[in-house]
Amino acid sequence: MLKAAPSKSADRKHLRGSDQPDLQTQFESLLDQVWHSEAQWRLFDRIDAFCASEPDHCGVQAAPDRRGSKR
Repeated sequence: MLKAAPSKSADRKHLRGSDQPDLQTQFESLLDQVWHSEAQWRLFDRIDAFCASEPDHCGVQAAPDRRGSKR
């Protein structure tokens, strides 16, 4: 999984003396949240696919496809 490289934008925030992060820092934070959420969704999709293909190993009955549902 690709991880966002740390940048110097946090250092720039402190140099300006502002309490609010600059636009670059806010954008990087937003992207980090999106990447984390997508990684979680992929993990849950892999777990769901495994449980659908091997219901005996999961201890639960296979659930119907949830592709249309919101997460």
